[in-house]
Amino acid sequence: MYPITYSHSFQYRPLMYLGLDGQVCFTSDLPALEVILRRNGVEYPCLALIDTGATFSLFSRQIGEVLGLSLPDGRREQLATLGGASTAYAHTVELEIANGWSLRPIEVLFCEEDIQRNLLGRSDFLLHVQLGLWEYTGTIYLKKASL
Repeated sequence: MYPITYSHSFQYRPLMYLGLDGQVCFTSDLPALEVILRRNGVEYPCLALIDTGATFSLFSRQIGEVLGLSLPDGRREQLATLGGASTAYAHTVELEIANGWSLRPIEVLFCEEDIQRNLLGRSDFLLHVQLGLWEYTGTIYLKKASL
């Protein structure tokens, strides 16, 4: 048996979404983190769902625009999602997870279409952390990976 230690823990939290009738609704508690995206001195705090099935981290177009990005200037990626095909653009940002703990620079995608949830995926976020999920207690455990 190999012991694993983590430097940070966070509680699962509900995510807000718009229902079919336009009403604001909330999910059950999910493995989501409050993160801050930064670029050129501009920052944007948001919630992002840890998605071990997502290849890339994906954020809304609106966040990219607030950060001053011209989305089409980034590398174009065609995505196949549960909601259908989407187009996204890769850009380099700083991603802060906890007070003073950040991954930088990190390349994430900004979706051209509207999305309901921001995602933290495998090829960028999960590549840089060790992750533990304890579903019973609704706890996320994180530690920077030593690559």
